Amino acid sequence: MLMKDVVHRVQYDENGILSIVGGESSWKKIIDELNDKTLQEIRSIWYHISRTTYRPENIRALYEEQDLLARSRGLIELFKQAYGKDNFKDIPQEVQRYAPLTRPDAPEEGESNFYLSTLLAYDWFYDYYRGRKRPPSLGGMD
Repeated sequence: MLMKDVVHRVQYDENGILSIVGGESSWKKIIDELNDKTLQEIRSIWYHISRTTYRPENIRALYEEQDLLARSRGLIELFKQAYGKDNFKDIPQEVQRYAPLTRPDAPEEGESNFYLSTLLAYDWFYDYYRGRKRPPSLGGMD
């Protein structure tokens, strides 16, 4: 779908929900698919991160951190700051999956790696929510 003035017509809110101003009814299925729960979750996390001092490269450095304890601590601090919480347990559970923790009810390391790598694949939304829209073709490649 090609659209004139896409930058002004396509919007994402803080909950990660996509809307198109002046959209046609034939676009409903596409919009519904782009508003998949997982995609909304990722966009919402980037919204919250964009309100902090963290940048995508800081998160990528945490993702690549070999010391799992340092990595966990860094990600916990990131999400606490992003969600304005003093306790990591007060952050939405779906967001907690993005930080590898060493506790019995924590996701397996591989699972949290999957979530975090998926989040990083959509880092374009960081700039979107900061108000610096990059061309989508650059994605996370720049």
